[in-house]
Order: sequence, then structure tokens, then C-alpha cells
Amino acid sequence: MDTQDLSSDFQPAAPPSADEKLSPSGVAAIQGEAEPAPADRESIKRAVAAGAAGAVILASGLTLLDRVDFRQTESAPPPEETQQNVVIETPSQQAQFHLPAEGELSVEYHLDLPDAEPAQASPAAEVNLDQRIETPLKSQRDLTYNGQPTQYGCVPTSVSMITDYWNRRDSTNPTKSAQEFLDLNAAQKQFDGGGMSATNIHDELSNMGYAAGDRANASFDDLRNATQEGPVLAIVKLGMKESGPNHAVVVTDVSESGEVAVNDPWTGEARTYGREQFSASWGANFGKGASTNNFVTIRPAQK
Repeated sequence: MDTQDLSSDFQPAAPPSADEKLSPSGVAAIQGEAEPAPADRESIKRAVAAGAAGAVILASGLTLLDRVDFRQTESAPPPEETQQNVVIETPSQQAQFHLPAEGELSVEYHLDLPDAEPAQASPAAEVNLDQRIETPLKSQRDLTYNGQPTQYGCVPTSVSMITDYWNRRDSTNPTKSAQEFLDLNAAQKQFDGGGMSATNIHDELSNMGYAAGDRANASFDDLRNATQEGPVLAIVKLGMKESGPNHAVVVTDVSESGEVAVNDPWTGEARTYGREQFSASWGANFGKGASTNNFVTIRPAQK
């Protein structure tokens, strides 16, 4: 399945600005446990220096793309033990920081999450952040068909993101660009400029050493369990709406609280949707007799 008729009023969400602030309810979780403390730059420095092995910091007013210099103190563990990941989550933003033994605290990664009322952030352990980061973002907007630009390439772009993920984990796992997947299917008359079905790409994946598995009428738990083994391709409606053109996206993670992390090839952005909104789009009407709640697993075949 692929986008068949792009609605003219669909506009991709604008990315967050570099100076956007984290809300007061943000939580920075550094591995370990400690009492919460106010999180300005100085408190982050003190927490890292005095207890690099463990601290929890309430974040307030920290700029997403800001940098904080700090130096190691005698009370901190040896340098080889002090590099840690910090995850800051709020209802609208999420950012990952790297804490080296010396130098700068800097944002490595952020997600633009849907707006929501202030609430306690989910535990960092609930989020499979490594999988989100390792699944690359790609856009379908630069694809061509017969030498002309085409906007109907969500399936090959989503598949390329997933094979890139497996290639990053193990370089012996092959990958292809979205354009290569599109061209292969165009040569087989399975892409005609108006999109293609996700099932049409199984033969290319098999030739590359991947096993693709189709799931139809799946449960939300089925989807969550599948993402524990790697990102999956899901069929939804464009813009995560309940009607409109069919669209393929990559689901990189489903949290215990039901938040669904998505790489969207149409916008080229990573977004996180609540369970209700995602399920309404994933379970929408895809046509008479068509199944709903569809996803495709793509895994390296056992060697």
C-alpha cells in the first residue's frame, strides 16, 4: 500500500526551533537514583561532578540545543566510567545528552512530540531510545520515476530506513536507498508512479537476505512486541488522520504507556503519537474487504 492521492491541504509539521525551551515538567534521568534537584546549568554541573554515577534532575528552562561546560571533580568516578546518556523528556520534547568525563554537555538528539498537557514524564527505561536513534530519518520527496519527481514513494523509503537500521547494527546486513528499491520495483512493473503495495518489495528483501513478515488485523500488543525486535513498517493514513490517502511509516518504538514513535517518510521527521491517535489511523478504513491494523516485520534471515 502506498499514497495514492496526496491531499493538497496536508502540510508537514514545522520542526522545533533551536531556541525552544523544555517545559518545567521535563525530567533529566542520569543512570542511578538520587533526590530531585532544580535543573539549571549549575545544578547539572554539580550533579554530574558530585554524583556522576547517579542523579535525577528536574529540568526547567534548559534550551534544547544549548551547551553546558563542566569539569570532573575528585568525587566523581574514573573517566572511563563517567560517559553516560541523559534523556530529557517532556510532554512536547525529548532530548538525549552525552556526558563525557570532561568537556561539554550537548544535545545529540531530539524528537518533536505532539502537544500535551504538562504531566510527569515516563521513565527513561520505558523508551527504546537507541532503536529510535539508529533508525535513520529519510524523506520520500527526492525520489524520481522515469526521470520525473514522484511523491509516491513511502513504501521504498520506509523499507530503506529499516534496512539501514539493520546495516548499522551489523555491516554485513545489506541495505539499499529508497531510489534503488523504487527502481527495482518499477522495472518489475510493481511501481507505476502511483505507489506500490508493501508486499511487492518482499522479493527484493529476500534476495538481500531479509525475512519479511506481513501482519494483518494485528493487536496493539502485537505491534508493541514486534518493535522490541526492531523497527517495523506500518500502514496508516497520511498525516496520521482517520481518512485520506494510505501511507507507510516506520514504527521505531512503542512505549509501555502506549506512545508510538514513528519515522514518517512524507515529512522526513520523527514524531511520537498517543495510542488513541495512532490506533485510529492504523485501524482506519482502507477499502472494502481490506484488512486493518497492518504492519510488516523486516528482519535479517538467520545465517
